[in-house]
Amino acid sequence: MSAQTKTHPLTRTAVFVCAFLIMTLDAFGLGSDYPNDRPVTGAQIKSWPDGMLNLVDSSDRAHGFWVNSEEIFFFAGSVTNFSGFYFAR
Repeated sequence: MSAQTKTHPLTRTAVFVCAFLIMTLDAFGLGSDYPNDRPVTGAQIKSWPDGMLNLVDSSDRAHGFWVNSEEIFFFAGSVTNFSGFYFAR
């Protein structure tokens, strides 16, 4: 067998592995839920503006989750309730 015949499958495999790794770079991530019955904790709360932790830990929180560096919270109530909290700071 010649040297060119031996390297052909190796080259094809290397190209396939590189293409697979490039395609899956954006597919890896972390995420979790914030349980409603427990206060929100973690390193991310240090970068929040003043008053944000009070809002997030209120009893009106319906659901919360984080994915990578994004945190999303849902609240139950009216716009008046939210405005009352926001302007009371």
